[in-house]
Amino acid sequence: MPPRVDEDMPSRVASGGPASIVRYLAEKKALDVFERIRERRPPGALDDNPGAAPGDAPERLPHLLVAADTIVWCDRLIGKPADELDAFLALSSYRNRAHEVWSGVSLVDLATGDTDTFAVCTRVTMGDYSDDDIWRYIREERPFDKAGSYAIQSSWGAHVISVDGDYENVIGFPWPVVKAHLIPLLKNVARRELPERTREWAARMGVRPTKVSVGSARKRWGSCKQDGGIRYTWRIMLGNERLVDYLVVHELAHLKQMNHSKRFWAVVEAALPDFKARRKELRALYNSIESEGWG
Repeated sequence: MPPRVDEDMPSRVASGGPASIVRYLAEKKALDVFERIRERRPPGALDDNPGAAPGDAPERLPHLLVAADTIVWCDRLIGKPADELDAFLALSSYRNRAHEVWSGVSLVDLATGDTDTFAVCTRVTMGDYSDDDIWRYIREERPFDKAGSYAIQSSWGAHVISVDGDYENVIGFPWPVVKAHLIPLLKNVARRELPERTREWAARMGVRPTKVSVGSARKRWGSCKQDGGIRYTWRIMLGNERLVDYLVVHELAHLKQMNHSKRFWAVVEAALPDFKARRKELRALYNSIESEGWG
């Protein structure tokens, strides 16, 4: 959702330097979208979801909102260029020196409004290049949608001597840092939503777990104990609602069959006729999480 905000800021923010500026802009964007979402869908409210497929529980899981803003700082704030001359002046200012790429990121739990806003800085050192090099780049690659007037992954990257910090931040989004900040929020979502989701499905399946908890297991999505206790890993929140529902149904089915016999899978299928497709998707999610190195 594109934010509907201008980038004006109080003088106290502008005088605070690049970290203050990007944090302010990211949070301004986040709060604008957050308020618009709240007007459209009150946090925690059940959706009508008239198009839900058979076997789907009401859509209830909240989402995490991610807003970001990136600038370049080289003695001054440099955003996206207004025109060719603006781009030329920006690229000229980096010649034979270092500049900083700053990103502000604001993460919002849409159900609670809890916000985590932070700034990430990467220092980029450029080598020598001619005015002709600059004009050729501007006219061939038209970098008018790029903060700082260049994309490091483009041909302009040939002029970069060194990158000190997160390279992905220079591309435009500091994903490794964001990922670390997302984990606590995802854990909170899991602790709030998985017990509720389990109660909803337990009522539909005619079972009653004794306890529902959330942990950080890496090799197992969930487990069901002989005493009726069910435990999930927060990592399931990296999946979509189809996969959350499959995991919940799978563990609740163990309250009827504590094994993976044909009778067990019949219980799962009665709740989710397309369980095989969901199970396949869950395996793909596991592989994706492992390859992306989630902690």
